[in-house]
Amino acid sequence: MSDPSEDENPLGPVPAATQPSPQVVIDLPLDIQSSSERGLPWAFADEALDRGRLRPGAYLVAGDASEPVLVRVVEVDADDRVHVWPVGRGPFIPADLNLESDEPGVVWASVPPTGAPAVGALVLAGTAVAWAWTRVQAVREGLLLLELVNTSTAENGFVDITSAEVVDGYVVRLWWADGAIGEVDVEPYLTGAAGTPIRDPSVFAQLTVDPDAGTVVWPGGFDISPALLRRAATLTAEQGRQA
Repeated sequence: MSDPSEDENPLGPVPAATQPSPQVVIDLPLDIQSSSERGLPWAFADEALDRGRLRPGAYLVAGDASEPVLVRVVEVDADDRVHVWPVGRGPFIPADLNLESDEPGVVWASVPPTGAPAVGALVLAGTAVAWAWTRVQAVREGLLLLELVNTSTAENGFVDITSAEVVDGYVVRLWWADGAIGEVDVEPYLTGAAGTPIRDPSVFAQLTVDPDAGTVVWPGGFDISPALLRRAATLTAEQGRQA
């Protein structure tokens, strides 16, 4: 592959040692347009590549090889169905986040089979184990230049929850790292083998915040996606208590 000229590629030539991006591995085949009674995409647990990874909060690559999607496991219900929450919008780009271009913080990835995202688009890239939000800087000779972006901003929905308290019933008040405050009725998410026990008022009252996960958690490790809570929240203020 010949290197483009500097005029053609202001970010520098394609590295001669560039290797193809990792082939996508689908952890959970599913139809991302499917919808359970909870309004979430789902698949049967026995279709997973590794059933041991099907735990609430785990990230998986779902869908199919032509259109992979990064998802977060919400629950595995009594009928052995895995309910997931899609992370972000649009395609998931398989990439080696250690494969940097000549510019720090910019990585290379192959253009996916569905075509290149628009320059400037915010996309997820990496693997289910190591992924990041990136912005498409350029498309060159079948490769994407992806700039790593801060995942703690409200732009992508992943803002850490820093504090939480029970308001009434199953309504909780949440404080986010960007200063926003909001309230969410989490009752619809308390289902399945892991979530149903949390409905006990004495257990529900033991709500805490896991600083590593950036979200609320209850005894036994049950938690809810911070992005899901942010989307569902009724924001009451833009600045508030910081934990």
